[in-house]
This record gives sequence, C-alpha cells and structure tokens, in this order.
Amino acid sequence: MSKIFDKNFFEKQIKSNRIIKVISGLQVYGGITGLILVVIAGIFMFSTVFNNPVTILDILKIIIFVTVGFVLFLANFYSGYFLYKQKAGGIILSLGIQLLQIIQLRTDNIHYEFVSGFSFRVFYYNAWYGFKLNAGPRFFLGLEATGENNFVSINIIAVLVVIYLLMILNKTRSNNK
Repeated sequence: MSKIFDKNFFEKQIKSNRIIKVISGLQVYGGITGLILVVIAGIFMFSTVFNNPVTILDILKIIIFVTVGFVLFLANFYSGYFLYKQKAGGIILSLGIQLLQIIQLRTDNIHYEFVSGFSFRVFYYNAWYGFKLNAGPRFFLGLEATGENNFVSINIIAVLVVIYLLMILNKTRSNNK
C-alpha cells in the first residue's frame, strides 16, 4: 500500500513556499478570531436562556451551534499552525477546512456558512447574480431557516486554495512513485 505523500519531500516543498505561509497565516488568524467570536456568541446566546423562557430544544441548538463552530475554528487554527510548522498533516487538515468553506447556502430548511478568513463569493440570491468580497470569520448554522432570503454562493478563494494545495499534494505523490 503506497503512502498518500512523501512527508520529507512535502516538508521541503513548503519550507520556503510563501503562498503556503500566507495560507497558514490566514488560517491561524481566522481560527483565533473565529474562536473568539464563537465564544462571544455563545455567551450572548446563553445569556438569553436566563432572561427568556426557552425549551430544552433551544438550549440543545445553542450547544450544537457553539460546539460545531468551536470545533471548526479550532481545526482551522491547527491546520494553519501545522502548515506553518511544515507538518505533513497540515495539508490534509487544510484541505478539509477549505472544502468546508467552498459552498454557502440558505434554503427553506437550512442555512450554512463557514468562512475562516477571506471570501470572494459568487452568488445567486433571489434571482440576482453577483459577487461579494468579505473579510473576517463567519459561521452560521441553522436547520430552521426561513425561505425568504434563499441563496447559494461559492467561495472562489477557498476553491483556489484547494486547487493549490492539491497541486502541492500531487507533486509530493508523484515524487513518491
């Protein structure tokens, strides 16, 4: 059984790679600021629990939102950290994190957005097409979204990062043969 990639070759490839350094820096930035924002949002959401009548289901939704957001931004931080430290697992974790950032959508039943740093979104929104540049982390997760503002968008920056990381991974795989 062959390895996915040659760890030593990979670490040499990214040692002086400035694009990898930029990607890792953005992931660390997005992870830290995202974690801070999730904690602040969690505190705000839990403070409403004490001031308003809520059900167990409402509390469960808050716990799920905070937990998923925390895990995503923590994984984002570590993927950037591992890339920066030239650890081979960083590229796999970074690919996974970037793949989760490609599609954002809101339909009649679900609202999902996860962006850890920057996004250049091409979108379709209520019969309008367009693009939007955003900076900073963003996370929405809802399973009872209303259908009034449906949209679907593709994060072009995440697509480009995935393509670049796959090119690096492919170089290491072809070196391993």
